[in-house]
Amino acid sequence: MRWIKGAWAFIAAIVIFPSILSSEVKLRDSGGVLEYHIEIPEYEIRNLEGGEVRLMMRATTHANPGYPRLPALTYTFALPPGTEARSVEVEGERIPIEGKYMVEARKPLYPISGDSEIIQRLDSLYYENRQRVYSGMESLPGTLGRLQATYEQREYSLVTVAVYPFSFDPQSQGLSYAGEATVRIHYEPASEEHSAFISGFLETGATDSEVPGKIFNKAQARDWYCPQERLLSSPGMIILTVEKFLPCLEDYVSWRERTGFNVRVVTKQEIEASSVDGLDLEQRIRNWLRENAAGYNYLFIIAHHWEIPMRILSSFGSEDPYQNSRYYPHPSDIYYGDLSRPDSESWDINGDGYYGQVASNYLEQGSMDIPDLGMELHVGRFNAWEQGFIEDYTERLKTFESSEDSLYKIRSVLAASILFYYSDGKYDGASIMEDLTNNDILEDLYATRLYEKEGEDPSSFECDYAFTNSALVSALGNNDAGVFVEFNHGSSSRFARCVWYDENEDDYPQDRELEYPLGLSNGDCDDINRDKPNTSFLISCLCGAPDQGYPLSQRLIDYGSVGTVAQTRVAFGGGYSGVEGLFYSVLDNYLAKPEGFDYVLGDAVDAGRASYWEQEGPGAAFNAYGHALYGDPALRHFGRQGSGVAEDEPVLSPVGLRVDTDYNVRFTLSRPSRTLLEVWDAAGRKVETLFEGTADAGSNVLDWGVSDLSSGSYFITLRTENGLHTTKTVVVR
Repeated sequence: MRWIKGAWAFIAAIVIFPSILSSEVKLRDSGGVLEYHIEIPEYEIRNLEGGEVRLMMRATTHANPGYPRLPALTYTFALPPGTEARSVEVEGERIPIEGKYMVEARKPLYPISGDSEIIQRLDSLYYENRQRVYSGMESLPGTLGRLQATYEQREYSLVTVAVYPFSFDPQSQGLSYAGEATVRIHYEPASEEHSAFISGFLETGATDSEVPGKIFNKAQARDWYCPQERLLSSPGMIILTVEKFLPCLEDYVSWRERTGFNVRVVTKQEIEASSVDGLDLEQRIRNWLRENAAGYNYLFIIAHHWEIPMRILSSFGSEDPYQNSRYYPHPSDIYYGDLSRPDSESWDINGDGYYGQVASNYLEQGSMDIPDLGMELHVGRFNAWEQGFIEDYTERLKTFESSEDSLYKIRSVLAASILFYYSDGKYDGASIMEDLTNNDILEDLYATRLYEKEGEDPSSFECDYAFTNSALVSALGNNDAGVFVEFNHGSSSRFARCVWYDENEDDYPQDRELEYPLGLSNGDCDDINRDKPNTSFLISCLCGAPDQGYPLSQRLIDYGSVGTVAQTRVAFGGGYSGVEGLFYSVLDNYLAKPEGFDYVLGDAVDAGRASYWEQEGPGAAFNAYGHALYGDPALRHFGRQGSGVAEDEPVLSPVGLRVDTDYNVRFTLSRPSRTLLEVWDAAGRKVETLFEGTADAGSNVLDWGVSDLSSGSYFITLRTENGLHTTKTVVVR
């Protein structure tokens, strides 16, 4: 995403370039104005303790810590082909809301590492800003909206506009609201060089049949870009590797081609021997991709970070406000996914060698470089040491994509601990797990939950098992679960829980009273279910750090996963503006099958990251830069059509299969059928077979004796000639 530095200057004269015709799509040779009417969503004013209020709206919040927590809306628009935004106007009238209100201040996002020094620094910033802002100043924000970002995604020119429907005056406690707004976007032709670059994508063809992302003017964009009429006959993948791994990739390349891909393999050595220039290997690779990747969707890097390095992104340039390599700078492969403009116009404008700088320090944000998070290539990495691990992984990948067990694909294991303890409460990582199941991103019925149940103030959410290392290893080893999500305190090779023991009984959590029992480590990965591998989402800090030993994300890939999404540095959280919001968006794209994504992991990761960046602005760099995908970016969760790799939609439990309050199992059949009725515990172990034989048509009832069972969650599976059905029940002793 190309961030705009300062205000756009109006250009008196526009240079006209000839239109380039490509499959009936023409690049514009003149500027113009686009105008759109925005209906602002409804809101609610919720009273909080202490007389403050919270403004409730389906929106994000752009305020710095200590400033009023006012909703902000973002809208992304497509521009005509070959153009870029010159300026944006947002007009409308805010009407005063009757009464006086004290709008709450936005709290900081905290490092998930729980670093007390950093937390204290952020708290100080919060209180300093709050005292200064709420003591009296002009209404906030002064403008109704602004240009948030402009970027390209292949041939598409896109612009994101932020709209601020509320205005708040801390001194008078007055609150105003605009129910609608008009957005005008002034655009002009791109430079001749960039127009030629865009025309390369147009001449090659569209890689997707739909315009990208959540575009406000989608129908207009379809008319401009005609993606359906220009669609490439097959998706494309570039495999970037080193010469020593070529022999072990032949079978994988053949399989990917059988699944309908156009595959090109290139080695680091080939790029080094080519005529492509660059200041270092990373820039030469990106420049080579800019010249050769127009017809491809995916980039799969199969080599260790030390041989084909991630680009180090320095959001603060030469200044490191945290003085700690666990926090900053960020190793990242997204540098290779963005091909829109050369480094001198995007990632390193001033040529100082600090890539992706968007802030001078952690207090002052503002674009120095103009990073673009609209990916032309969806990038995944296998941090390879040995050929054997690559061969084992690609075989597991084939097993995963070809599996027709839909129930396995929607089963999940969720493990979360307490992230922070405050003097007046806690922040429980289980909250995002509950949101994922409550909002049907993960199937509630097929989720095995492990939450913190030890210490002075454990999780208040119900779960299947108290979270311990042994319980999690058992759940991952014995369950046929296609999804694993965790949210804990991480390092490169493990993640840990957080337990508070109030030793001095003062009801105040102190660092010395916190213990961090093991959640999962590299050594546990040997015991994960390889026959039914998972995709894993590691929200904890540092689990994807390629330069700090053997990252847990890669260890999972080596032994029991087919794809992992993880952070390469410490992440910041504490609300949906934090890293949990980023992962929520990725999981939503991956599993909820929104329009245009279709269960492909690389697409989902990039769409989630771009959406997070659009909403949060440059402050999102800390989480977005470190967001990495390990594994094949073309991984499809629910199978792939063609070449015998396909799968039906999940078959969920019918109304006729249930367990009543007396623990009678009831099910209904439309006709007599061979039937197998079994009981399984939450760890995936079979408890007993209730019935095996031919069951009658109509209603059937079996007495399930539970006197010898312990309390907990159990699954009842009913297998008939028509398929497999499952229901979940809880035994209470």
